[in-house]
Amino acid sequence: MTSIAPTPAAAVPDRGPYQREAWTRALLKSSLHPHARLLGLALAHLSGDGGYLPPGGPQHGEQLAAATGLFGKHVRLSLSQLGQRGFLSRPPMETWHEEAVRPLTLTMPPAATPASVAAVGAQRTEPAHPAQAAS
Repeated sequence: MTSIAPTPAAAVPDRGPYQREAWTRALLKSSLHPHARLLGLALAHLSGDGGYLPPGGPQHGEQLAAATGLFGKHVRLSLSQLGQRGFLSRPPMETWHEEAVRPLTLTMPPAATPASVAAVGAQRTEPAHPAQAAS
């Protein structure tokens, strides 16, 4: 009988510890499609403080579709977009030989480190109030 060795989890780039508030701020400030942002918020809620969903967790496409109200196709596209933009990491589908759904780790995108997101969030983006501009 041939046994299959467990597949290691995807290598997660070292971008510092997961911080849900900074991650969600970066997600909401991103130019991702609204479906991907909604799915990201659901994943942040489901993953808890660690930003990790283990194999067989609630990150199955059907469960996420039910939780968000998105169609399964939109869930799959959104997961792909989140991965391409660096918001999550999963083991490659080609190397995952388990029955359970692949684990998922939320990661900070390269362009959005917690410090840069906090700095952007602190900047004033609207013009000064007319009463303040006159003085």
